[in-house]
Amino acid sequence: MKKRDEIYSSISLRMGTVIDAGEEGVAVQIPFGPATIQCIASWGMGWDHVSITIAEQDRCPEWEEMCFIKEVFWDEDETVIQYHPAKIDYINCHPYCLHIWKPQDAVLPVPPYLMIGPKDG
Repeated sequence: MKKRDEIYSSISLRMGTVIDAGEEGVAVQIPFGPATIQCIASWGMGWDHVSITIAEQDRCPEWEEMCFIKEVFWDEDETVIQYHPAKIDYINCHPYCLHIWKPQDAVLPVPPYLMIGPKDG
């Protein structure tokens, strides 16, 4: 995850607003096209995490919106993940909220590119 001052700069450049901030997290709103993306980011307990919702819309964030938020909080060479836990571990506090995660002290494995699809270029 980017350092806190880089995150704040990235939010500011995108005309976003910091709603609340603390030692281990920040709540922000960032415009993206016709939508406003709301995020709560945290970097404690060994994990970097961002929860993402779309303000005043009853829908989950779309792929482009998730990519945009990934760029705000992480460097382009970092891999992050969205988990789909075992059903017994489901927790759903908001029906349209998605989450991006990255462990701070581990490298996330990724499948071979041939299993994903052809690379451009």
